[in-house]
Amino acid sequence: MKRALVPEYASDSDSDDEPQSALAGPAPSEPVAAPAKKRKLLPALSGHFRTAPVDNPAQHQGRTRTVPFVQGQWCAHVYVPVDLPPSLHKTLRALLARAKARCPTLHSLLDPPARAAPAPDPGGSTHSNPAQDSPPEELHISLTRPLFLRAHERRPFLASVRRAVRSHSASRFDLSFADLAVLENDERTRAFLTCEVGAGFTELRALTTSLEPAVRELRQEAYYQEPRYHASIGWALLARPAVPSTPEPNAGHPNTAAPPAATKAEAAAPSRVGPVPPHPSELGLGFELDFPTIASFPEGFLRALQKEFGERIREAVGVGEVRVRIGREETRVGLG
Repeated sequence: MKRALVPEYASDSDSDDEPQSALAGPAPSEPVAAPAKKRKLLPALSGHFRTAPVDNPAQHQGRTRTVPFVQGQWCAHVYVPVDLPPSLHKTLRALLARAKARCPTLHSLLDPPARAAPAPDPGGSTHSNPAQDSPPEELHISLTRPLFLRAHERRPFLASVRRAVRSHSASRFDLSFADLAVLENDERTRAFLTCEVGAGFTELRALTTSLEPAVRELRQEAYYQEPRYHASIGWALLARPAVPSTPEPNAGHPNTAAPPAATKAEAAAPSRVGPVPPHPSELGLGFELDFPTIASFPEGFLRALQKEFGERIREAVGVGEVRVRIGREETRVGLG
């Protein structure tokens, strides 16, 4: 806060209107300096107060914030981590290398930056404090859409998730990937190369269903009616679509089919109807932005990867916990 806004208050002994001649003795030969007025400082800011972040796509490979920053609002994610066996990790690394050869603008999500180990939590969960308020960086499968909480909703929501996971008697289970797919985010700013879940779908659906009451308490949108559980392993920045001069049939409808060049597996997940966020080059942020974009992945891109790696990705992956990330805090809730 600017210093000029700090209020100044006079001390109780100061009074400019009170006559001094009746109270004081003979005037001193030299003028006496007036006592300094006391300043009352404003109270310190709450620990929940955060300054608005500068949305600089240059630091995030061209990604932009799709939801404006709101003071006192926290982004939450509920998901299960995917702990890859070494052999499957090796397979996915080879897959990404082949994919990048066909689409050089593809960014890998397979090897995120290392993060500090979470510290034990008395409630049986664990917490960590990553450096940024962002979605989970490790390979994961989402159980809800991104949620937005006010400060007073954080603890009740976390308690609701704990109750939901533990009350529906979820136990550890194995899942495996069945196919590769290309999906887009709701804002259609990025395309993702993903591994879709086959075995384990029923258990993930049960977890999502158990979380719906907690989401409804927040009056926010539930998960997709026909979920496609997946782990994203790579992404590319999409070019801003041209606005047609005349509306096309079904334009912008969530169930609009993918362009003819895409196969059924390459069709995008259901998307919300709404305006497309500005391209990074249109933000006017005062620095040069030039990030390569694609209209879509190359024709035959997914089909070739599926043919070479489709069978090799079908390896069991154990699931033993649900994670909740609210702002910078991460909590683990173990399955029975």
